[in-house]
Amino acid sequence: MIQSMTGFSTKTISIPTSNDPVNVNMLLKSLNTRFFEASCRLPHIFAAYETELIKLFKKRLKRGQIYFTLHLSDPQCFKTNITASATTLEGYLNAINQIKDNHNISGEISIESLFKIPHLFVSQDAEIPEEVKTALFNAAEELIDAMIASRLAEGEQIKADIQARIDHMAKEVVTLEIGYKESFDLKKAEIQDKLDDIRSKTSEDFADNQRALLYHALDKMDLHEEITRFKGHLEQIGIILSSDAAEKGKQFDFTLQELAREANTIASKCSSAQISNHAITLKVEIEKCREQIQNVV
Repeated sequence: MIQSMTGFSTKTISIPTSNDPVNVNMLLKSLNTRFFEASCRLPHIFAAYETELIKLFKKRLKRGQIYFTLHLSDPQCFKTNITASATTLEGYLNAINQIKDNHNISGEISIESLFKIPHLFVSQDAEIPEEVKTALFNAAEELIDAMIASRLAEGEQIKADIQARIDHMAKEVVTLEIGYKESFDLKKAEIQDKLDDIRSKTSEDFADNQRALLYHALDKMDLHEEITRFKGHLEQIGIILSSDAAEKGKQFDFTLQELAREANTIASKCSSAQISNHAITLKVEIEKCREQIQNVV
């Protein structure tokens, strides 16, 4: 099966907190790109999960520009623990008392003054329960499953389009081959008649020289090898289409490049407008296939 690189899925789950349960809204989006790229937008309390999530996306989705967003209905659901640093406070009080003693300064330290001491309060994120992490990653797996289903559905449409174009090219190349053989045989007979005429009117050496030149020109018109290779590449695309490989985009790209090379050679060696038209049709279909496979994993 073919998997598209574009897809979209959403999911909402409820997670327990110290107070009421909180909704977690997740969104996963994928666009086409040459390789794998991923970015996550997570609340601060889940930031530590980013690397692990990206590894999961890469393992399951293979290629594409991945965007993952996670939103909490209550961003403050996991309370931050704030404590006073006893060491910092003691250090400041000792220093203040020393100044008072050394310089005979009187007065009391107010609570407002203490609040102005830098780094007196230390904040620490609340520890996320393991059950919450498990719920988040299970939901992420289900989100990926839905994304893959979406990608496969679009992939089937791409497959049908590519198959139709392969079938069209297969018919075109057969028609082209018939026309080429007729044209080639006529040209070959024409050259033979011309050589017979030359032999009857000139020396043997001159006739042999002309024969070499004429058959060299005939060889340049020969499309047999190009047509054979073109058919082989078409068969290879059919094999890729029906294979179970998880990643097919790069295989398609390489094979279509080879098809395009043979089509260009055929077009450059065409000896008639009719054959040239068939070659142009092949090139157009190849280009349309290449546009499609840009979105294939």
